[in-house]
Amino acid sequence: MLMKRFILQTSFMALLLMLIVVFVNYFGDAARLFDNGYVKKITRIINSGKYVTNITNYDERLFDREMVETCKRPYDVLILGSSRTKLIGTDYFKNERIFNCSVSRGTIEDMVAIYQMYRAKNMLPAKVLLCVDPWFFSKNINLPQWQTLYTEYSQFFGDGKVIHIAPVQKIRKYTSLWSRSYFQNSLKTVYGNITGANNPRATLQKDNITDTRLTDGSISYAEAYRNAPQAEVDKKALKYITSGMLSLKDYNTLSHEAIQVFNMLVDDCKKRNIILEFFLPPYHPMVFSAVRKTYPVVLTAEDYVRSYAAANKIRVYGSYNPEKLGLDASYFFDGAHANEAAMRKLLSGLDL
Repeated sequence: MLMKRFILQTSFMALLLMLIVVFVNYFGDAARLFDNGYVKKITRIINSGKYVTNITNYDERLFDREMVETCKRPYDVLILGSSRTKLIGTDYFKNERIFNCSVSRGTIEDMVAIYQMYRAKNMLPAKVLLCVDPWFFSKNINLPQWQTLYTEYSQFFGDGKVIHIAPVQKIRKYTSLWSRSYFQNSLKTVYGNITGANNPRATLQKDNITDTRLTDGSISYAEAYRNAPQAEVDKKALKYITSGMLSLKDYNTLSHEAIQVFNMLVDDCKKRNIILEFFLPPYHPMVFSAVRKTYPVVLTAEDYVRSYAAANKIRVYGSYNPEKLGLDASYFFDGAHANEAAMRKLLSGLDL
């Protein structure tokens, strides 16, 4: 009898603990895996003509999808890129209506999928500024975030010639419900999520304590990140190196499949008479020195992009090599992200 009671009590406690973990992971939801309404709130604020701040850990690809769905007329310019082009906004263009679709950890699959969303809605722009990161051409890249837009990516290739693995994002989403590490992160956000303290906030101020999304899709970074002292910036660059530069891990040759996808995207722009320009985002000098030694294929990638651009009469801005651009460490936020001063220097002549 005592053993039976012990088993029942133990089972009850285990079930209770599991329910607590699921509750915290669902409502705390540190990575916004379950709260699609969060993205809709951001979109509504942007479409009201205001900036939105107090935003963290949301699926930027879902945001781009929402913005396409609410788009009423084509933009003059679309910026397709990774987090390394999030700063590029209206200030760099002359009297043009632009939207920055850049997403963190962006890949060539992201670029194709976002382009496809606008193509499917007959909302393609007059011009595309495409950020070409070196890892676009890696066959060993482990950045699955693009699979949020797997459907749109697949739709671009209506004939099925290009095949990729099935999405894993949905699996990750539901397994996180009982994940201990996700529980630890979600504990920090559950109160703010439930009370509304973590909700996006409309603002007319561009620079704020937290990241701010502007009406043209670009980002004004959080105050601490934006104004970090140089010693901290260099420390981040060193950490980027010692952490293995994950987006470049096992990158030793250009992927023929990735090149094929890249070429097909360019060809579709050309077929539709879209003006296409490339942007090669620079690395912090310390990082580029390490990249040149450890991943020389990055230089090969730049050579390929430049030769391809020359053959197709496509203008190229920037370089992965900061020395070529006259950029020292003061032009960076961290190891991989150039600051506003660098962007102004590289894109000062950008217009239609």
